Amino acid sequence: MIRIQQSAYGLGSELMITLIAQNQEQTIPIFKELWSMINAFEKRFSRFIEHIELSNVNKNAGQKTKITSEFKQLLIESQKLSQQTNGLFNPLILPSLQKAGYIGSWPKPNNFKQSLDYSKRSNHPIKDIELNDNSITIPKNSAIDFGGIGKGYLLEKLSAKLNKHSIRSYWISLGGDILCQGYDADNIPWAINIDSADDNITNAGTIRNLEGQKIAIASSGITKRKGNNWHHIINPETKKPAETDILVATVACDNATEADVMAKTLVILGSKKAEKLFQDNKYYAVALQLVHNDNVKIKKFGSID
Repeated sequence: MIRIQQSAYGLGSELMITLIAQNQEQTIPIFKELWSMINAFEKRFSRFIEHIELSNVNKNAGQKTKITSEFKQLLIESQKLSQQTNGLFNPLILPSLQKAGYIGSWPKPNNFKQSLDYSKRSNHPIKDIELNDNSITIPKNSAIDFGGIGKGYLLEKLSAKLNKHSIRSYWISLGGDILCQGYDADNIPWAINIDSADDNITNAGTIRNLEGQKIAIASSGITKRKGNNWHHIINPETKKPAETDILVATVACDNATEADVMAKTLVILGSKKAEKLFQDNKYYAVALQLVHNDNVKIKKFGSID
């Protein structure tokens, strides 16, 4: 078995796909299909692109709008995780996110298209969305954004596609969201290092899939995608950037969609409530990087070196 790796830029991040296969020729059509899926997802669900499915729904806020089955599935996943987080995950916080300062595509948050500026609209609870078989009505004067769930959701889709191609060992990174399964080419479990929020520390810990099981790892925090007076993690309760002692939260579990959302939820909750969330949900691992006397303190729970 050999290791074949490809990288690209997309979804506002560096992307990397690593496959373990018998030969490189076997992977050529698979890579092509995976990159096509990623590009297609971005061109339908990015909040930074005009005249696509997501922007059409936002443009028609308050009106019934036709949607595809995948849009519906994304929303169903969002509803489920919103309930699981008691509303701390809410894809309708886009107006507050833009009001804080994150309007345009990173790394130029102030470089935006006027037609995609919803900062003067209002936040609404996700329960106010009307979802039917092939249509949706979001509240008037609202706007929806799948940025808090999209990468995790897409990772699960890519994983399912690899399983259909009988690729059992792989490692995929979509920015801060990672999904791995199986083993490296030398039959060694994958080892995922967590980036440290402290420049003086190489990494904040290492998570391994010791039995080759599927593990999803997502990190989120307030150290990146920020401005002078804002960061991009919005607390739906205050409608402002979360006031938190967590710089970066990392969650490892068996589902990338859940890991994606929960990493952001932990940041909003803060460290005192984060440990209980770990205990209640029995994740593989949680790492919290905290502000502590002008330094970074790392708290680890679960199977993490």
